Amino acid sequence: MENSSISAPAGALKPGFILGLLFILILFIGYTVDATLLIDTKFSGLIVLGLIIGAVVMAIQFRNSNGGHLSYGGSYSFHFISLALGALLGVLFTILLFEVIDPGLQSFLGDIILEQVVDVLEKRGESMSTINGRYDVLRDYAYNQVSAMSFMKTYIFLLVLFAIVSALVALIAKKEKPGAEVY
Repeated sequence: MENSSISAPAGALKPGFILGLLFILILFIGYTVDATLLIDTKFSGLIVLGLIIGAVVMAIQFRNSNGGHLSYGGSYSFHFISLALGALLGVLFTILLFEVIDPGLQSFLGDIILEQVVDVLEKRGESMSTINGRYDVLRDYAYNQVSAMSFMKTYIFLLVLFAIVSALVALIAKKEKPGAEVY
């Protein structure tokens, strides 16, 4: 990133791969320590927050290594591409984890999600006969939460989130050259 002529999209590739590798490492540690962390919303939220913070830091480093100036568009594209690439690598690893490395993981976590759903329904006052009558639907719902399709849907949601966050971060990280025309 020492070359001052590198474009923001090209400059985002290396940080995107770094964020992706960190995402994979955190997922793997979570999997080995306690696989139920993979369905914990707090754990997932911390990973996404970590990705965003990492991308902000890397965008500022990129700006500083390129003469200290970065347009809004350059800042936006750097941040969005690095986040999108990092998350894509993490999602692909997650699919690999569930489909190849540990194919029984979907059943294991699906059963836990199913138990959680049943507990919530019981706390809401649903009768066991009603729950048992809807068991197949509930089971399908639970297992679908840890499927490759669900992970791809999550990735699409993350892209929308990253687009919004990148727009906000670009306002902070941009630093126009003195005398540059800003529209």
